[in-house]
Amino acid sequence: MKKKVDNIVFLSEDVNIRAGGPSGYIANLEHAINESHIPNKIVFINATMFPRQIKRINFIGRMLCFYIPVGRVRRNMRQNVIKYLTYRLFAKALDKYDFQTITVHSVYDVLFAKKYIKSRKLSAKILQMSHSPQPPSEESHDRDLAEGIPDADARYAVAQKVERDAFTAADMYIFPSAESVECYSGALTYFDELLKTHQIKYVRTGCRPLQTDKTRDEMRKRYNVKTPYVVTYIGRHNEIKGYDVLQKIAKQILDVRDDITFLVGGRMGKIAPLEHPRWIELGQINPAEVLAATDVFILPNRQTYFDLILLEVLSTGTYVVASDTGGNKTVYVDTGIITLYDDEKDCIKKTLLILDSCATRRLIDSGNIKKAWADHYSPNQFAKNYINMIAEVCNGK
Repeated sequence: MKKKVDNIVFLSEDVNIRAGGPSGYIANLEHAINESHIPNKIVFINATMFPRQIKRINFIGRMLCFYIPVGRVRRNMRQNVIKYLTYRLFAKALDKYDFQTITVHSVYDVLFAKKYIKSRKLSAKILQMSHSPQPPSEESHDRDLAEGIPDADARYAVAQKVERDAFTAADMYIFPSAESVECYSGALTYFDELLKTHQIKYVRTGCRPLQTDKTRDEMRKRYNVKTPYVVTYIGRHNEIKGYDVLQKIAKQILDVRDDITFLVGGRMGKIAPLEHPRWIELGQINPAEVLAATDVFILPNRQTYFDLILLEVLSTGTYVVASDTGGNKTVYVDTGIITLYDDEKDCIKKTLLILDSCATRRLIDSGNIKKAWADHYSPNQFAKNYINMIAEVCNGK
């Protein structure tokens, strides 16, 4: 007999609380719901739950396509075999439940869910949730171009069609806020038309607090920081995230101030790092430890969805100076605790103003920042937001 549930949170990939995108979102959501002890009928299904089966599927995919001579054809065939077998595995997992809604987090998962619901003659609603500051087709195309993949444009055309089919197939869209929709309505010519027939639900994200037993002095010594002040950025090194904008801001600050160091975390990209002795690239790091050494965190996104790192930084009580875009605007309206800037000059002015404020004021503000995070983006608040949204959808609201 099938178990009756209100919602299945589905992802055909692994989840990881330290990752961005759907992987980190789902890991944080599952932790939040489990810790909240709020009664609910929500089930999580993802690849992390089936490590042995996924490993076997990947092996089968490699072996079946081993003798195909053309590398590109072999790669595509292997991916298709793995995708087919993986979705068969998930179909069996879904068969155990009688669910009213299913929340999906990638365009291919939307199409799988649509096909599954139709084949089982179910009435369940598909709730599509996005996680990127640009449409997935744009993100994958930028990555293909950066890696020099020869058929990048052809892959982009396919991705665009799949993306449009997925947005059309979903019954409802889930976004963190109205401001986070900006990067989709601006980039997808058909999106505003779809909004006439598709309802949007807004659900604020949350996260676990970043914690470390390392002190400010310990971390500054580890990173060889000699200056009184530290400005930090953690994130992808690309144009969408504003990594190049950050470099311009940093260069102007470093040219006029010798008491500031920039600590930069995240995987290196195609943009070369700034060459300056007080610009320190750390690579993949523990954010909590870097933030222990930080005075101001800059979030320079050109386009913003609803950055997990922003919420994590707030949980440590660290000042944030962020671009006046997307989800950053939402956090400002929610809390009034972050500083938004209009352009590079404005960012420099506001960053230096914070650094030059007295230590007592910064200590008081740190407590207020932590309180704002707890009131709006704590795991318990995240769980409440999501559970209430599912209840509304199940009750036809």
